[in-house]
Amino acid sequence: MIMRTSIGRIALMGLAVVSLVGACSSGSKSTFPTDKYIQVGDSPNSQAILEFKADGTYEFVGFDHGTYEVSGNVFTYETSSYCKGISPDAEKASYTWTWNGTILHFAPKGIDKCTDRARASAIDWKKAGT
Repeated sequence: MIMRTSIGRIALMGLAVVSLVGACSSGSKSTFPTDKYIQVGDSPNSQAILEFKADGTYEFVGFDHGTYEVSGNVFTYETSSYCKGISPDAEKASYTWTWNGTILHFAPKGIDKCTDRARASAIDWKKAGT
């Protein structure tokens, strides 16, 4: 009887831990905020427009377009029309991203060999029209 009670308590404690971990991890999952953005400090009519679409494509309007992937807080430019022209190994680059509900911020993970994209990505972005 004592052994059965102990096993029951251990199983109950295990279930509680699994439930707690599941609740914490599901609440911390972030979704990348696809939309049109302008540089912080620019007017809504700014020429610097960056758009991320839900289909995994992006466009720096009048400058570059390509595809991206997001895994957790890591954003990766997979293809780039502009950067590919500079060098084939400059096409792909990864950044960590944060979104506080107002500002979209990127920080490089390593070196982005496409310096123009690196400069543009180093700027904070806000949703266009806000």
